[in-house]
Amino acid sequence: MKKYPALLALFFVSLSLFAQKELLNFKHPGWESKLIAYSPDSKYMLIAGPQTICIYYAGTDDEIGIIKTRYKEINACLFTPDSKYIISAGRDNINGTHSCITIWDAEKKTEVKKLGGRPKDKEIFALAISENGKYLFSAGKDSVIKQWDMETGNQVGSYSGNSKPTLALDVTSDSRYMASAGGDEKIFIREISSGALIKTIPKNSWIRALKFVPNTKLLVSGADNGNIYINDISGRDSAGTLLGDAKKRVYALSISGDGKYVVSSSIDKSFTVWHLEDKTIYSHTSYKKGGTVISNSISPDGKYLAILHYGNRDARIFDIKDLNITPAYKLKNKDDKNPPQIYISAPANLRDIVKTSKDLLNIKGSIIDESGVQKLIVNGIETPLKDNGNFTIWVPLTPGSNNIVIQATDINNNTSLRKFTAIRKDMSEGEDSTDIKNYLLVIGINNYIYWPKLNNAVKDAKDVVSALMTLYSFDSSDVTLLTDSAATRNTIYKTLRSYIEKVRPQDNFLLYYSGHGMFDELLNEGYWIPYDAQIGNEGDYLANSSLLKILQNINSKHTFLVADACFSGALFSEASRGYVENVSKYKSRWGLASGRLEKVSDGQSGTNSPFASSFIDYLKQNKKESFPVSEIIQYVKVKVAETSNQTPMGNPLKNVGDEGGEFIFYKRK
Repeated sequence: MKKYPALLALFFVSLSLFAQKELLNFKHPGWESKLIAYSPDSKYMLIAGPQTICIYYAGTDDEIGIIKTRYKEINACLFTPDSKYIISAGRDNINGTHSCITIWDAEKKTEVKKLGGRPKDKEIFALAISENGKYLFSAGKDSVIKQWDMETGNQVGSYSGNSKPTLALDVTSDSRYMASAGGDEKIFIREISSGALIKTIPKNSWIRALKFVPNTKLLVSGADNGNIYINDISGRDSAGTLLGDAKKRVYALSISGDGKYVVSSSIDKSFTVWHLEDKTIYSHTSYKKGGTVISNSISPDGKYLAILHYGNRDARIFDIKDLNITPAYKLKNKDDKNPPQIYISAPANLRDIVKTSKDLLNIKGSIIDESGVQKLIVNGIETPLKDNGNFTIWVPLTPGSNNIVIQATDINNNTSLRKFTAIRKDMSEGEDSTDIKNYLLVIGINNYIYWPKLNNAVKDAKDVVSALMTLYSFDSSDVTLLTDSAATRNTIYKTLRSYIEKVRPQDNFLLYYSGHGMFDELLNEGYWIPYDAQIGNEGDYLANSSLLKILQNINSKHTFLVADACFSGALFSEASRGYVENVSKYKSRWGLASGRLEKVSDGQSGTNSPFASSFIDYLKQNKKESFPVSEIIQYVKVKVAETSNQTPMGNPLKNVGDEGGEFIFYKRK
């Protein structure tokens, strides 16, 4: 294709070390294109604009093909982690009022599927995909972040809390955290597995660009005031560190695969290469003519930097091999044949067999590999690694012999295994299985002393007790109801604690709470609010960690916690599991909450809350002699989501002894 070397002297004045390294300055077909990006395998580059996505071989202007889209505006476009597909989103071309997400086959340049696209869907400004390719996130004009399952194409979650348009999204390399920002002049950090908002970072200016540094918890953001900041999302310092001042609005950021360099693009027709560790400018290039540098991208192999001008169809490619960027971790090294080394620090002095009387085994250790660890799996559960390679996981044990398998795989697919056996003595041996009690503790609070009064919490609590005692095998001698002034923190705590001594290994325990809840973003801790708790005095609240500690020590066969309150998703386990036969035989620890980290409805006065209403309806309408807890959880989750703006959660509780079983509700005979 045609080159334009003679135009170089006319178009820019450079202070850059790249002055002699510009390989190409070429015209692309898309007017007012906004995005330029390399594929994760460094083979391709795309340029996305109104109605077109142009695909090139990396480092060249050799056009492979053009994808024709229906978008009047393409605001977001990216490759999937395996480089097989391209995902685009923006504003619909038919009526200009709504948008959907489209997935394209990068090689065939054909449409694969659409996500969303309902008439009321607002314009999308940002996309991000998890490194494992499992989830896609989208956000835009309606300020709601949506989470999509890439395999099914279904929306599986949404995150509110932003009040103005969201313009930027990114996900950490370990697929655990998501960052979002825009017109709120704040950065929101959320945990993907639970949906919990764990940190809010004020910035005092609109944020249009943010990127996580690969394989770290460092986040780089660029604001309209020109400031570029580095924030460690695992720390408490919300101010962060100033990388530099770009002087003008920052439109785009890209980071080298080894995390050494940051490239920022500004509204003043310039781009800057920053050295991340030294927080210095490596080079700065500005242009007298041409449009705003709207986008930039560093190829994952560290060979090329591409920039895109807005409005004049100019794209430029630079040779950046002199920066000595280490290729991104996802690039394979066929000569690497050495598997990761697995070191176990706990249990201490590990041999082939470990004996314990506990139902949870804490395994700690570290994984070392010179190329980098891709994945750690313990007994089928993918386990996160810290930046230093350390890990910790609690593994549930069933009575008898338990095989423990630790599998570590490096980025070049070399795998190592460590196996041992954990033997747990069944503490319930010798108990009479026919002598089973169902203990029920129900708490409902309307008339708070200091907090706003609720309408229906007490009615909900009483109606739950009535349904369970009338229809199911819950006897009055084993039921405790605490309402209003009886539900002080001291009474709740002492009553809960009494079940540690009261409940036997063959018994079941159901805890139902209806009242206020609170979440502390700084501590990432959720709380129940007792009757006498003062506002702002956390010592008066009942913390999730305290609640879990008590539940962990209640040696029941099955425990089921139900909470109708603003509730912390941190209580729930991240692990998924399949169906287990004879679920009543295995210990279980399940929870059902009326919402994530969101406000939930109390309902109209004199009725039940939407959550309690669905829970009670299922208990009353059920015709079967027995049903497992998962059935009522599924019913409530679907029913409440259909009839209200809250999203219930139901999962096994985290680290309190769940073994794959389920609480079984038996009809009273």
